[in-house]
Amino acid sequence: MRNLPFFDAHNHVHLGSAIANIPSSVDTSTFSNLKGMAVMSTHPRDFSGVSREINLLNKKYPDATFVPCYGAHPWFLDESTIISTSATKAEPDSWVDTLVCLLKENPKAAVGEIGLDNHRYVPNKPNELVTSMETQVSVFEMQMRIAAEYDRPVSVHAVKAWKPLYDSLLKLKREKCLPRRIYFHAFGGKAGVVDQILALLSPKTDVFFGFAPCVNLRSPKTADVVRRIGIERIVLETDREDASYVWDEVVVGAEFISDALEITVDDVVKICRENSCKL
Repeated sequence: MRNLPFFDAHNHVHLGSAIANIPSSVDTSTFSNLKGMAVMSTHPRDFSGVSREINLLNKKYPDATFVPCYGAHPWFLDESTIISTSATKAEPDSWVDTLVCLLKENPKAAVGEIGLDNHRYVPNKPNELVTSMETQVSVFEMQMRIAAEYDRPVSVHAVKAWKPLYDSLLKLKREKCLPRRIYFHAFGGKAGVVDQILALLSPKTDVFFGFAPCVNLRSPKTADVVRRIGIERIVLETDREDASYVWDEVVVGAEFISDALEITVDDVVKICRENSCKL
């Protein structure tokens, strides 16, 4: 199995025990079996951490493919350093300018992790979102437009926000500002949501879905959703910060999809790798 081309399309290893920083005295043979990964930022403050991690990984594993991803996650949009320069025209030296500069500097970079979350509440205030949906939508659409302008794929986080997400995607489509490649990470929607997304976005936008073992495999609906999507639109992912979990969980994810679709693990890994390359 270690000879298969596993690719982790979504993780945050720069925030935890990162692969590139594991001491040489530790056995890293399992990590060398990965053929690559996409490392996602969540906040402008970790843009530099993603860049640093990607550079280290490229040096340590020159035969693999590592993709830096830059964006502002909906969980952190309440911070003034993000909101103050996102809803309106960006000021000089804002994080938006930094995002654009990073995309210009690295033609392989993607935009992520971005999205909408309708289930992140203020502590002890279960009816109050940490960041209003209006603000989330504004920042999400701004980042989607940047991705479209620079022709970059996006990794989208969506939790209990399918209606505002659909409305935003429809708006961007009408404005001809949709990125050509969109990946719905740790997808938790129902099978019917898959149909709605594909009806809205296909065929002009290539649409992919991922399922993180630590997030999705506990849900009884996930296997049915995987079957509805089909292998041609699925990528493997872990969503992990600690790199020590990455290998085991990317294998678990492949085995789950193999069981759901009744195809071999070899085929799952190879096709998911091809799908990741299309992204």
